[in-house]
Amino acid sequence: MNLKIIISLLIVAIVAAIAFGVVFSRENINESNTVRIEGCLPSGHTKVVAFYPDGEHAVSTFSGGKFSINVEKSSPLVLIFLTDDNDYLGYVTLGKGIDTFPMTKTAEGVVTIDLQDLSLSNNTLSPSHNPLGSEIQLTPEEEALVAQIDDFFASMAKNPDRDDNGEADFLEGKFFSIWITYFIDGGVFGSNLSPAVYKPAYIEGYRLSFGAIDADRPSGVVFNGPEGSGLSNAASEQSIVLLGNENETMYSSPLIHEALPPAGEYIVTYKDEDLSFEIPDQSSAPSRIVLAVPTVTLNKDGTINKISWKYVSGGGSGTIDPEGIMSEVMIQIGGTGAPYEDYPQPDMMYVSEWIPATTTEHVLPTQKIKWSEVTRVCMAYNDVYRNHYVVTWRKNIGS
Repeated sequence: MNLKIIISLLIVAIVAAIAFGVVFSRENINESNTVRIEGCLPSGHTKVVAFYPDGEHAVSTFSGGKFSINVEKSSPLVLIFLTDDNDYLGYVTLGKGIDTFPMTKTAEGVVTIDLQDLSLSNNTLSPSHNPLGSEIQLTPEEEALVAQIDDFFASMAKNPDRDDNGEADFLEGKFFSIWITYFIDGGVFGSNLSPAVYKPAYIEGYRLSFGAIDADRPSGVVFNGPEGSGLSNAASEQSIVLLGNENETMYSSPLIHEALPPAGEYIVTYKDEDLSFEIPDQSSAPSRIVLAVPTVTLNKDGTINKISWKYVSGGGSGTIDPEGIMSEVMIQIGGTGAPYEDYPQPDMMYVSEWIPATTTEHVLPTQKIKWSEVTRVCMAYNDVYRNHYVVTWRKNIGS
């Protein structure tokens, strides 16, 4: 079996095990961890809705054009507006390709974000006060990164009525979303304990995932994408009910080799309904995504003592602070030696637990993994938008 497929099977199972628990309507939130977003719209629009990547949402009803809504700082979100009749009005964009609110990067001490007046053009709402650079602080590298990784989640804000029945899905107790897994060849260790990094990052393939919060979910779905996507009547290869949220099922597409998802319409056929997701161009992904670059520390006998790592941009423009961008990381060590535990992959020697992304060092609980028997170190991690990455750092036996 192909290495990328083997790793994907393991990762999907573990991602399912740590999925967020969901209470679909997020009504009771910790006030100490909230920010009030406010602003002004022309009168006649009565609902503002904040959606989070896990499907939870908060709703605030207003009148007279002035709105406010309390949102959490611990998760990114999209902000959409509905009319008096619950018709979709539009979503808020912050420009620079960022169509979400990266609330995890809220500056310390901020309790209110006043967007002031919002102007509407073709379902897009632009604030006269943009919080980027003030209440929400991102470096230029982080702005480029967020503009890249929020695309799949942001597609939800641009069409909250996926089944096209004239009513926003959440009003019917439904939530549909997609996210992506990238498989990346990061570089080669050679004779060193820190690998040489490919720049830009070399993406070997991808897999789309579709999440459905709904009643009576089917056992499978079908993926279709634009020309060049590799998705043509592609039946899902996996369907997993997420632990911690029995109301959501995740479906994964086949692994698409040697490709990036091109811009265009992606359709998921779900219970005989075609759900449409519009995805922008992803050609900049190799230079914008984050790479976790490992450094191995050995004991005197040549066994691995620990692995430390740093986060760098795929284009090599600098290091990335994982705080508020990445959520957790896992280390996988493959090779010819004896495994630390029983793993489904025949050549897997060690797999860590999920580690908070802000941790950048892991001492192995076993000190018996021989570096000379290692053929690869994989750094697998999730970002705050639910996207998943598997970066493989290859090594020659004996080096």
